[in-house]
Amino acid sequence: MLVHSAQALAEQCAPAPSSTVLAATGTPSVAEAAALLSAGPGAVLVVGKRKSPRATCAIARQIHKTPVPTAL
Repeated sequence: MLVHSAQALAEQCAPAPSSTVLAATGTPSVAEAAALLSAGPGAVLVVGKRKSPRATCAIARQIHKTPVPTAL
């Protein structure tokens, strides 16, 4: 599990910021920002923020500049 500070999350550009999240946590994005930070530089969101009554998540992946080899 990776953990990021509110400051690090706030510095990450995320497509769906929330004033509710900002008021509660001090950062406008948690799920999307954490996914992007965890995936590393140049990461893109594969699945944007999804909310349920008990959890919120987002999925990001690293974009490789060179093709990733596939098994034959």
